[in-house]
Amino acid sequence: MQAHECTTLAQARTEIDRLNSAILQLLAQRQQYVARVAALKTDVSEVPAPERRAAILQQVAQEATDLGMSPDVALAVFNAMIDAFIAWETKQFKDLH
Repeated sequence: MQAHECTTLAQARTEIDRLNSAILQLLAQRQQYVARVAALKTDVSEVPAPERRAAILQQVAQEATDLGMSPDVALAVFNAMIDAFIAWETKQFKDLH
C-alpha cells in the first residue's frame, strides 16, 4: 500500500510498523558487516573512521534529496545510527583484540 492510499490512521500505522520491521532486518544485516569490520581493523583508533562517515553522510544527503526525502531527517537518522554502531563496534573490537 502506498502512503497516499491510506485512508485511516490505523492503515498508516500498520504500514509504518511493516517498514519498521524491514528496517530492523536491514540493521541486523548491517551489524553483521560492522562486526566483520571490527575483526578486520588492527587498532581501536580506526573505529570512528571520520572520512568514511563524511562520505556516507554526503551520499545519504544526495540520495535522500533524489528520493524527495528531507535530507535533514536522513542525516539525523544516519548520524544516530552511525554513532550507535561506532559504540558497538568499539566494544566488539575490544572484545576481539
